[in-house]
Amino acid sequence: MMLRKKLVIFVGMVILVLFVVQYFFSNFILLTSIETIEREDTYKNVERVLNAFSEEEAYLNTSVSDWARWNDTYEFVQGNFPEYPTQNLMDETFENFQINFMLFINRSGQLVFSEAFDLIKGEEIPVPQSLEQYISAGSLLLDHPATRSIINGILILPDQPVFISSWPILTNEGEGPIQGSLIMGRYLNEAIIENIALITQLNVNVHLLNDPKLPVEYQKAIASLSKETSIFVQPLNTTNVAGYALLNDIYGTPSLIIQVDTSRSIYARGVAAINSLTIVFLGTGIAFAGIVLLLLEKVVLHRLNKLKTSVTTIGLHKDLTARVAESRGNDEILELTHAINGMLEQLQKSQENLNEIYCSLDETNENLKTKIDELEEYKKITVDRELKMMELKKKIEELEERLKKER
Repeated sequence: MMLRKKLVIFVGMVILVLFVVQYFFSNFILLTSIETIEREDTYKNVERVLNAFSEEEAYLNTSVSDWARWNDTYEFVQGNFPEYPTQNLMDETFENFQINFMLFINRSGQLVFSEAFDLIKGEEIPVPQSLEQYISAGSLLLDHPATRSIINGILILPDQPVFISSWPILTNEGEGPIQGSLIMGRYLNEAIIENIALITQLNVNVHLLNDPKLPVEYQKAIASLSKETSIFVQPLNTTNVAGYALLNDIYGTPSLIIQVDTSRSIYARGVAAINSLTIVFLGTGIAFAGIVLLLLEKVVLHRLNKLKTSVTTIGLHKDLTARVAESRGNDEILELTHAINGMLEQLQKSQENLNEIYCSLDETNENLKTKIDELEEYKKITVDRELKMMELKKKIEELEERLKKER
């Protein structure tokens, strides 16, 4: 595999690993932190709504305290001020104090006077009969053992919940003896919920805890709420998150569940920021990879390619006198160039030595050839002489034989 391809694969793998690390970091650390912030924000929103409900109760308490600690009310429940209702309990009274009903009960537990008013329609209505069981002898609403005794909270009536407050009837100075109880109530209806939603700028829903048609998300919240967990937060979907809390009635029993539904703006901004970070990281990684590869191409690969071309050319031409051109920079490639040139120089010297040896061998061969020719000539002359001597010797012997015979 070519070095360029290896480098591209290596850099790509490094960017991929960094991207995966960044992705897991964003989703398992940053996103978890964002969800924590979202839960905390939703928790505060639920607390704001609970405070708004508390303010509704406090407003009702203030109204009851003004009427219960009044000499006219004190005389009225004792039967000493029969003009009290006509002079004080007009329609405007209920509208101004935002009260749905008032019950005046004497110290004997008898209902002296009662009146109810529909704040939405602006007309007098009958007092709910369901209230009778709560104002009978021994009822919690009539239990005022001391002048500072106050009973207030939510009462669940068959038709709808109601904010209710019961105070002992005292003089202007808040002194007794206690002459009875003044009970005021305000229905916890859609108008109040919408008003709380308007004040808090939140989407508020209220349901009875024993409602058989309670949505599944409410049921899950009820199962998660306890004394230790007074507020429960859960995402409804990708765009909304809800916080839940329970409201107790005057007996301290959970009776209502509040849902505060808000948009997941923090989560959406966090996800958008993570996505932007991912895009920036990916773009930066690609740009970094491009710059690295460009630098490698210019600083390493291009110079190596030139070095390869030079060495190949020298090899093709078998010119050991040629040298590789030295590139700029003081690095390993320059050292490699020096090493190659040094090797070429050594090869050149070796070639020159070989040429000298070849020349010496040629000269030696010529001398040997001359000597061999001379030896051949000498051999030829020597052999001829031997042959002639042998022929002469033979003739002498023949001559001697003839001489012997002639004798």
